[in-house]
Amino acid sequence: MRYILFGFILLLLAMGASADTIRLHPQAAVSGVGITLGDVAELEGATALTLRTLRVGRMPVGASEVVVQFSTVQRHLEEAAVNLSQLTVKGARSCRVVSSDGATNQTQTEEDEQGVSHVVVVSDDMLDLAVDPEVSLESSVSQRITEALYRLAGAEPDSLEVTYRGGRDTAAWLNAPAPRGLVEIRPQSRTGLGRVPVRVRRFDADGAVHEITLTADVVRQVETVVVVSPIGRGDRFTLDNVAMQRVALGQAHGTPVATLDALLGQAASASLRVGTAVLAKHLQPDLLVKRGDLVTVLVRRGRLAIRTVGRAAENGVKGAVITFRNDETREHFYATVTGPRTATIADPAASLSLAQN
Repeated sequence: MRYILFGFILLLLAMGASADTIRLHPQAAVSGVGITLGDVAELEGATALTLRTLRVGRMPVGASEVVVQFSTVQRHLEEAAVNLSQLTVKGARSCRVVSSDGATNQTQTEEDEQGVSHVVVVSDDMLDLAVDPEVSLESSVSQRITEALYRLAGAEPDSLEVTYRGGRDTAAWLNAPAPRGLVEIRPQSRTGLGRVPVRVRRFDADGAVHEITLTADVVRQVETVVVVSPIGRGDRFTLDNVAMQRVALGQAHGTPVATLDALLGQAASASLRVGTAVLAKHLQPDLLVKRGDLVTVLVRRGRLAIRTVGRAAENGVKGAVITFRNDETREHFYATVTGPRTATIADPAASLSLAQN
């Protein structure tokens, strides 16, 4: 029995010794856009080696450097349904990845000669930090900023892509711990999309305050209606010229149309190119009353309702208050458009008074 127990212990030790390991490098070089686990980490063991092509980041166009954080690698492993109990993940807190492409490096060199820095630090730590107070206390500055941005944009964490422009000082700030109460994060934006300046203040125990303004480029992935065939102003939206697609919105120029039912059959207010995300402002309101139309006007006074006819002096959509003229008396009055060639006056005295002024 003693030998059997001893052999079992040796087996456990052997299993522990052979555990697969992922060790994040502090620095790496890549060619191309995609950044894989094999690029940024040393992989030991059969299971770990099968993950070498797992994508954990990307090199933005025109960038020469990005920073892939340790927490980002862990998140990608979890999303890939990797059994983390069979792996040991350790190493540097972040990996500085440098592009080895000649074209990118040449572009960077020319910009550096002009005194312009375009190093991009990527942060895709889309964590709901408020869910777990313990995580919040140990979060980094980049995680705290991301949390503030997706709440400001009203978006789900996995629908935002956040990048930061700056150099090594920027990377140091982003990777620094950000305990609640000691670090203040304030995005300078109303929408949280597009280019967003973020003011970060750190309060030291000795009373000193350190401050920096970081610039975040925020893109939101949304499922929306997109133009698939050119549309002219006044053309109707149909299944032949629009479709549902997932697109990246970098700025809040308007409210995207979320469903096809919301616009099919309506007219476009402007010419739209292929690939354009259809916004609410691109829908031309249907004119229920056109200038010169004879319109049935319902005049209400208490329980009394009288129907009359007025000639529209201007175009009107539903709910619009427009001017009408009585062809017999030549008087003008205001009424609210309620339907096709129909309008209502709730206060006759006020309607005539407004028209006379």
